[in-house]
Amino acid sequence: MTTGPAGRALIALTLLLCYFASSAQDYRPGFRVGIDGDTVKGLVRYATAKRSEKRCLFKPSKGAVKTVYSPADIQGYGIFGDRYYETIADPKDGAGMFARVLSSGQLGLLLAHHQFFLRRDTVELLPPPVKIKIAVANGQAFRTEKPYAGVLNIALSDCSIRADELPYSEKELTVAVDQYNRCKDPNFQSMQRRKAFQIGMSAFTSYIYSDMSLKFDQVSIDASTFLAYGIGVDLYSPRIFDKLSLALDVTYGKSFYQGLISGPSSGYYLREDVFMNFTSIRLAAAVRYSFLDASHTPYLKFGFADYAVIKDDIRILTEKELAEGMVITSKSSGGFGVKNPKGIYVGLGYQHSVNKKIKCFVEGRYENLEGYIGTAIQSFSDMRNYNATFGLRIN
Repeated sequence: MTTGPAGRALIALTLLLCYFASSAQDYRPGFRVGIDGDTVKGLVRYATAKRSEKRCLFKPSKGAVKTVYSPADIQGYGIFGDRYYETIADPKDGAGMFARVLSSGQLGLLLAHHQFFLRRDTVELLPPPVKIKIAVANGQAFRTEKPYAGVLNIALSDCSIRADELPYSEKELTVAVDQYNRCKDPNFQSMQRRKAFQIGMSAFTSYIYSDMSLKFDQVSIDASTFLAYGIGVDLYSPRIFDKLSLALDVTYGKSFYQGLISGPSSGYYLREDVFMNFTSIRLAAAVRYSFLDASHTPYLKFGFADYAVIKDDIRILTEKELAEGMVITSKSSGGFGVKNPKGIYVGLGYQHSVNKKIKCFVEGRYENLEGYIGTAIQSFSDMRNYNATFGLRIN
């Protein structure tokens, strides 16, 4: 299938934006704590938890040159309103690593490499649970031992807090250590934690240029342009990684195509004008990647689209020109099987905050789909849609 000028332009724009976005790294307001204990405010690069445990990329100001810090270079760093990291020793080899601070008071709780650490006078590992194979009357079974619970029971004992039933998970362990710190200091404040999951809603309008082609000889169809209206839902986890999200949307639209079938037939020359109206609901699911902070970011989407046809109307005006010059005209309805188009799409957009809750966005999409003409098991048409979408998102 050949990509038209609009498709080539969208692909070129996608590659260009990806190039610039990859070079524009995401720095957010934060700080670093030097070996001497001095705190320096600046900008810290936002990264996944795995990368954040290995290094800190820091700029004192927006236009400054970045500095890469390892755990041996600083005591810790953080992003305001997000994650804080503290340098500790890796129990495997003693090398330094950045651990995320989950609770910080008289007792500290940290997380690194999927293991939890307790900070008192020193930092010690909370050993993860282990499964032990045991013999039973009818064979073998497994018993889970919790060595971390014994360490916690000793540390929390003077506030009568028990850890025997606590799972080895971030939420439950953090709650227990926070409870202990609050027991020791009524003014203790828990670490600010971003939401585990968040849902955003959107409403939008799309201007669509739809190019459908039939897989028959001597058939041509003019492109259709129309407006569509939709709503969407975005699902993402700010606590884990706020750049990736699942985007779901539903769009309603009416499209009109006009085609021509012409050519010699047995004993006459055939000309058919075809008029096709389709009312459909588009269901789409995509993964969206935001290059920068959600307040102002370009983003890229890749997903799947499925159109459900809820109404169709196909009319054909037929002219048969006989050898002696006589023309016979007739009208008919139907004549083509109608199917629900489905396929893939790529979207490229930009989002900008209006205020803390509302963001406006503009997005271009390219869809490569089956067309409306065909049967449930076979497609007799292809369709390429080029969308310009404008809308609002609410978090």
